[in-house]
Parts: sequence; C-alpha cells; structure tokens
Amino acid sequence: MTLAIYPLKPAQLAFNAHGTPVSAQYDDVYHAQAGALAQANYVFLRGNGLPERWRGRQAFTICESGFGQGANFLACWDAWRQDSLRSERLHFLSFEAHPFEVESLEVLHQRLPIHVQDIAAELRAHWPLLTPGIHRLDLAQGKVSLTLVLGPIQHFVRDVQATVDAYFLDGFAPKHNPDMWSRAIFSQFVRLAAPQATAATWCSAGQVRRDLEAVGFELERMPGFAGKREMLVGRLRSHLGRNKVVLTENAHTAIIGGGLAGATVAYAMSLRGHAVEVFDPAFAYGAETTHVGHELAALSPVFAMDDAPIARLSRAGVLRAKSRWEGFPGLARPEQCGTLVLDLEVHQAERVQRALAHLQFPTQWVQWQAARHAQDNQVAPVGAGLYFSMGMLVRPVHLLRALYASCLIGRHATAVATIEPEARGGYRLLDAGGRCLMQAQHVVVATAGAIPGLMQGLLSPAISPRLQAVRHLAGQVSYVPKEQGVSEYPHIVSGNGYVLPSSDSFQVLGSTYQQEGKAVCSIAGHQENQIKARSMFSSSTRLWQAPESFQGWAGWRAAMCDHLPVAGPVPGHPHIWLTGAYGSRGLSWSMLLADYYAARQCGEPSPLERRLEKALYPR
Repeated sequence: MTLAIYPLKPAQLAFNAHGTPVSAQYDDVYHAQAGALAQANYVFLRGNGLPERWRGRQAFTICESGFGQGANFLACWDAWRQDSLRSERLHFLSFEAHPFEVESLEVLHQRLPIHVQDIAAELRAHWPLLTPGIHRLDLAQGKVSLTLVLGPIQHFVRDVQATVDAYFLDGFAPKHNPDMWSRAIFSQFVRLAAPQATAATWCSAGQVRRDLEAVGFELERMPGFAGKREMLVGRLRSHLGRNKVVLTENAHTAIIGGGLAGATVAYAMSLRGHAVEVFDPAFAYGAETTHVGHELAALSPVFAMDDAPIARLSRAGVLRAKSRWEGFPGLARPEQCGTLVLDLEVHQAERVQRALAHLQFPTQWVQWQAARHAQDNQVAPVGAGLYFSMGMLVRPVHLLRALYASCLIGRHATAVATIEPEARGGYRLLDAGGRCLMQAQHVVVATAGAIPGLMQGLLSPAISPRLQAVRHLAGQVSYVPKEQGVSEYPHIVSGNGYVLPSSDSFQVLGSTYQQEGKAVCSIAGHQENQIKARSMFSSSTRLWQAPESFQGWAGWRAAMCDHLPVAGPVPGHPHIWLTGAYGSRGLSWSMLLADYYAARQCGEPSPLERRLEKALYPR
C-alpha cells in the first residue's frame, strides 16, 4: 500500500553516562553536555542576532529543523517574553520526525532551569496527539504560536508555507542523519525565507557549509559553543527571499454568510485583532439563526485506508476544532464522547485492520473495536468498527454564539447580491437593489450556495469547473424521546446514518440526504432515520415508537462531488476568498480552514499542508 504520509515512530527516552539525553536510533546526543538552554542562547539566538532583530516588529517567524525536547523553542520563548521591546507576536515553525510522548517530555523538562518551568508546563499542556502532519499550538494567550510538523523533514518540508526570518539549523550530526542536512532541505528553506533571513548552526561540516552557500546563504565561521571549534552563521543573499503580504490595521474585510464557515473565519480574524463585518439576512433573528433548532450534532473523524486527503483534512480539522473550542464556556464547549464507526461490510474488516496496523496511529486517535454484546436492554449490541476517542458532541446554537462573541465582529442582517470590483482596488458589496452595503479590500464568500450568483462576472466557468459542481442537499435529523431511543450507549455510533448519545430528554438520529424539495422535517424523513438506526442496533428491542411523534431539525448542505470543501482565492481576484461546501463535515473542517485563511492574511505559518491546499482550491 502506498501511503500519502509516513507512520510516526515516537522517540524513546534515554540518557548517556553524563546524563545527557540521547537518541538510540541516531546514536547521538540531543544537545551539548554544557546544557540545552545555554547552547540555544549561544548558537541559535545569538547566531541569528536575537533578540535585537525582532524588536519593533509586528511578528517574527523562526524555523527550526529539529524540535527534539523543545529546548531551543523554550529558550526563544523565554528570551522573547523577557524583552520589553519584543515583537507583538512570535511564530515558531519546527520539524520533528520522532517526537517525544508528553510523559517523556516532562522528565526532560524537569532537568531544565527553574525560570522556564512555567512555559515548559504550558507547552506540555498543549502538546498534540502524535499523528503525522502539521499541528498548530497557540501559547501565551495567542501571542506565541508553535507550528509543529511531525514526520520526516525531507517529506514534509515541501508541504510547509511560511515566510521565515531566522533559521535554527539543529538536529543530529550529518554523519548520523544526513537527510536532515541535505541541499534539497536547504533549498526549501530558501523558498520559505524572507529577505535578509539569517541562519545559525553548531554544525561546521564542510559539506553543510558548501550546500548552504550553494542555495544562497552567505556564511561566516564563528567560535563554537562549549569547546567546539567553530559554528556557522549566515544571511540570505540580497536578491533572494520574499516579503510577507499581511493585512494593514485599517484593512476592511467583509464576510458573506453567517453560518459555521463565516462564523469561524470571523472568530479566527478577531483572535488576531482584526475587525470584520459579516452579512447574512438570518441575523435578523440572532447570531445563531442559521442553526436554531439544531440541538446536537456530531463532530467525528474520517478514516481512509491510504490516508487520503479527506482523512488527513479530517484529522487536522478535528484536532484544530478541539484546540480552539475546548476553552469555550458552558454548552459552547464540545463534549468529547468518542465515535464508533461501524464496519457494515464484513469483508472490509480485515483490510481496515491491516491498514490501521500499517499506519500506526496512536490508540488515543483510533483503534479497532470488536463487536460488543448486550448485557441488558440498556446497552444495545453494536458491531465491530473503528473507535475514535476524539469524537465530540457539539451544540451548534451555543457554538455560534461563542464564535460571534467578539466586539471586533460586526453582524448585518442584509443579503449581499453582487460583488463589484472597484477601479482603484477593493470591492463593493451590493444588495439586490444595487445599493452599496460596504466597500472592502478583502471579501470572504462563506456560503457555497451563493457562489454562482455572487461571482457572476468575476469567475469564468472555463477556469472553475470544480465550482460548477456544487450540490445542494437537504438533510433532516430526528429527535426521539429518550425512553424510546436506541440505547444508553455512551458514544456516537456512525455507519448507515448515526445515533448520538442520549441527552437529558431525547436522542438524535440522522440523517437524510435529499437533492430536491425543501429543507423541512417530514414523517418520511423520520422513518428513514429510524430504519438507519435500527440497522446499526439490529438487536435492540427499543425504537418502536411511531415516527409521527418525533421532533427534528432540517437544513441545507452544500457539497462538492469529490467530497472535499472549497478554500482559497478566486482565480484572478486574490482578495476574494471562497470557503465552504463543507457538506456534512462543517464542524470538522471549519475551524482549520478559518485559521488557514487568517494565517495567510496575517503572514503566519500555514496550518494546512500544501498538498491539501491545492486539493481545495477553487478551480
């Protein structure tokens, strides 16, 4: 089986005779015996002219080639927070093929000086699940970001988007890990570099120096750390590098569509201090109107045997949503309950288990669960399948209220009919009568169903065949009185439809898909959901109540034929961004794609792999 990404193998905790942490895999130490923080400050901060170079900057971005135990990051974070003239924000991008489990990190961090123990604890509190790909950690109340890329650097460096001001070239020695010090890696670093980017490394090997010079760095030898004869510092040649393109403080951003896609974009921008205006006629009845009556929804991951784009996007999205929303108050906070995805085709079970063993995901993400048998009628028997502990219950109304809570988000109960470019740049948003609602430099279209109308004259069908294939699907969920629900099973069960754990008074069954007609609840829809639920809980003696007594909620979904969402700039109009067509996975994808947009606008490292970016582009 050809995998899109490689399985992760966590580092094993070990020490040499001097008490220095070592890698048995690479037969090398993680840092000099004189101390990790001392080495970081001498080689990497001093070698890159820090803290002086970040002073007075709105943001400063550092890229590190090997994260290890995080000592360089902690030293950098500590120096940044101690500097009264520091940049407003600090972004740190780091690669790690063999990350430590959080328990091992705690042992390693206990050996660091007392003055970094508080930030080391904060780092561990946000430490991600060890799955391959890009993980974004928001620290220091959002002022410090760590974009952690887990997997072989030679595989992932091409998938990263950033504009880097300084490089920390660290890792095991070239003779132990030559892939990390290759000219191909250095060339990718030049692709990511800002003008006048600097680099520093303890390594002074001749081939490393020649390869850095060949790709565009002007190097200088400096006295090395802790008795090491030399180290290298360098600066990118003057004709290389690319400038960050970021929003100005007074830039006007308009968002069209007030549902989950628009709400998360507005929230992501507000976290970065940017005001936005959101337009949706549904706001006449409140911020949460698009989901009024939608009491409970499932946020469940996707699995693919080849870890296809939809699975990678789902994994990144679920983890991003959890990270962003787990701090919300009360009912707006997702409830982690787990999801069991049933294997309804028995002949697929062996293939799924083989793929699972090959991918080597941690059991905290996904594991195979054998069929269970009922002990009584309170827990109905369920079949075998994949169990995701990160499955979550979400209350959409409360979530939308939390997303719109910022004073930087303006809401307008008005429908935008047309986007019209202005001769001097920017765009005018017009209503159906031609009245100008707003002039904006940046526009986000977050309602996939309105894309064809809004984009008339801006988007040619010849260059956007994917957008011509948007499908509109009505869907209905059913609310069954708790005593007539399927069971007291504590997890989301998904397969032929889905069944959510019971609330205090009802259980949710779903969902229907209808391409024609209206988004309304019907007896036929309740019957369909009931049949789907019975197929997953075939031995249950419950759920026999007549569906005429069920309550429910109905709404519209927009989806693409390839089941992936749309996210990216409109061809020919880079300041108009499309995001939507989330189908049934808006909860999984919306926060990740909102942070992707905001990161692009604010010059941050992207939380999305470039391969996934390309798969989502409007085209």
